[in-house]
Amino acid sequence: MRANILVIDDDPIMRQLASTILSREGYAVEVVDSVAEAIESLGRNLPDVVLCDLILPATPGIEFLKHRQATPGLSQIPVIAFSASGETQMMADARVLGAYAVLSKPFSPKQMVAVVAAALASRRP
Repeated sequence: MRANILVIDDDPIMRQLASTILSREGYAVEVVDSVAEAIESLGRNLPDVVLCDLILPATPGIEFLKHRQATPGLSQIPVIAFSASGETQMMADARVLGAYAVLSKPFSPKQMVAVVAAALASRRP
């Protein structure tokens, strides 16, 4: 079964890059540019893993983690949060809110694929 990955990032280049890399690995990828759009997407299709930028213009990615934690049925979905390396407090907050992993930008495609694979493996019994 092909895993579904949701990518939340306001940067169109990052969305395209993540989509291309993860699609090449055989994942079905949906990309959105905001927390609001991500929450809408969750109503249609639950992903197996979410990659979420913490710095977003309208609503910070940390709010997505709060929504995930507070919503029954969503808390089991691993979230890989990412942000610029200078955002250490926000990255620490993401961990407290249950992020599976937190990556500092820039990160390599190999690193992204490895963390996604590990997050998927963590869901299997």
